[in-house]
Amino acid sequence: MWDPPTIPNGIILSYRVEYFGVETTSTVNSSFYDVRDMTVYNVASTFIYDLVPFSTYNMTVAAATSIGEGPSSSVVVNMTEEGIPSPPTNLRLSERSSRSLMFEWESPLLPHGIIEYYLLTYHGVETLNTVDYSFSSLKEKVANDTFMELKGLEPYSEYEVRVQASNSRALSAGRMIAGRTLEDVPSSPVNVLVVDADNTSLLLMWDPPTIPNGIILYYRVVYFGAETTSTVNSSFYDVRVMTVYNVTSTFIYDLVPFSTYNITVAAATSIGEGPLKKALLPQW
Repeated sequence: MWDPPTIPNGIILSYRVEYFGVETTSTVNSSFYDVRDMTVYNVASTFIYDLVPFSTYNMTVAAATSIGEGPSSSVVVNMTEEGIPSPPTNLRLSERSSRSLMFEWESPLLPHGIIEYYLLTYHGVETLNTVDYSFSSLKEKVANDTFMELKGLEPYSEYEVRVQASNSRALSAGRMIAGRTLEDVPSSPVNVLVVDADNTSLLLMWDPPTIPNGIILYYRVVYFGAETTSTVNSSFYDVRVMTVYNVTSTFIYDLVPFSTYNITVAAATSIGEGPLKKALLPQW
């Protein structure tokens, strides 16, 4: 807005408003600094549209009669208000372990203000483990940094992450990325049972771990003699090991009749074997 000239020297026919950008926090092209003008008729005010938020502009106004245009007013310096920022850029997964994911990003090209914090929203997408509510959506605020390590995650599980930038005006749209944690050693197999036996062999069965922490590659069966009524040599008490692939059962042969054996089973991922699960066996 402005007031008419105190010395109009005729009938004011129009006003010419001239403006150009001076300073901004946003990434803009050179046209931001170009001088632009607009002509205003019959009123002493106007709206100027399509400005860059949170940016400084210089503005002048000149009045015109039928003879021509007079001198421009003194420069008015004004800053636009903050606007909605654009999303963060270059969001990427930089590091990972079995329990954490590190994400990094860069500031918005168009912050349209002062970025106060970044909001990370993440949730589990896929896992082989039995999980609780913590696999659902969670939020973290990050101030003054452009990275965040998410901890306490499930091994070998995929998470989806959205990062938004916030100034005092609003949150930006989100930038999305997905990442998977690395494998870890599994928990023990469950329900380790002897389901059939004769005097020199038995059939051992089990269920996979409830927390596999990855893809189970094999099972390790460890057994040794514990007690017998027969006369045996010392090898009866030796630890013997067998590896089982792709199935959750196995036969154990060449046992001593009417003897007690200790049998344990462990599962393994690419990281290694988990703890052993013991099956207590009756005599036969």
